[in-house]
Amino acid sequence: MEKRFYPNVFFRTCLILLPISLLVLLFCPKPAGAADLPRYFPETGHFLGGDFLTKYNETSNPEFIYGSPITEAFYSPSSKRLTQYFVNARFELYPENPPELRIKITPLGELIHTYQPGIPLNITTPLSGCKNFVETGYSVCYSFLDTFNRLGGVRVFGYPISNLETQDGFIVQYFQLGRFEWHGNSPDNQKVKISNLGERYFELASEDKRLLAPVMPGNNAPQIIRGLQVRGFIDKAVTSQSGLQTVYAIVQDQNKFPVTNALVGAMINLPDGQQIPAPFPLSTDNKGLAKFSFNFQSSEIGLVVIKIEARYDPYSAQSVTSYRIWK
Repeated sequence: MEKRFYPNVFFRTCLILLPISLLVLLFCPKPAGAADLPRYFPETGHFLGGDFLTKYNETSNPEFIYGSPITEAFYSPSSKRLTQYFVNARFELYPENPPELRIKITPLGELIHTYQPGIPLNITTPLSGCKNFVETGYSVCYSFLDTFNRLGGVRVFGYPISNLETQDGFIVQYFQLGRFEWHGNSPDNQKVKISNLGERYFELASEDKRLLAPVMPGNNAPQIIRGLQVRGFIDKAVTSQSGLQTVYAIVQDQNKFPVTNALVGAMINLPDGQQIPAPFPLSTDNKGLAKFSFNFQSSEIGLVVIKIEARYDPYSAQSVTSYRIWK
């Protein structure tokens, strides 16, 4: 008898078995037109997939509203839900709900404002340029209101739960799902920003910091560098007053992934006041490593200080290492 594969039957079976483990959702086949393959975020070194990715893409500007993911999806013992943190938000999975209600956005605005309220500003709410929300009794005004409406309003941020306050050096306003900040010195289209409540709540909830560790990207994922860090090491911790020394510099990006082709320079400061520059700017290899050796001769004993600078335009980073000259 000819064997046939019935995808619809298999799909329904997978949903029936889903309560056994929330993680099964990640391996269940999806019907045609379902969410795309997981997306990798080089900025933070994490993946986003499944229903979490679907929810993320439903908003018009998710990178601005939610930020990049800062963890992988993980099972949270506190909520007993599959959970994923973002810079500005936190998602939870409810697989028993209809598809459009499977992802709940944690009300971080409510949780954090209750724990860390700001200082109220004594500003009379004007009659024009504002919208009052009878559901909570608060108004949203001017640029905050423009941003609120443009990015999805109540559907995305929930209702306002505070008037204007000062906190962290900014004028802010809390909503059920987030917080707006006023950056008056920024360009006109960047004065209103979304607060990093996802990162803040991760700390307040005492989550396992190992969850923040970036994961390696897929073979075709680009490396987007948002910052540099450099560390320096020397071959010999103690030397005589003359000899050959070797310096190693390791350059990494914001996720501690190696940076290839970063330029590394250094200045060696001997105890007798001599300065020896690195032979020439060096390029890091595919492991983020650059090394150079130099000859030295010092008339005095003491500490040799080596100042290292790495550059990968437009970013740069500095580090210091040392060794001791001894008799």
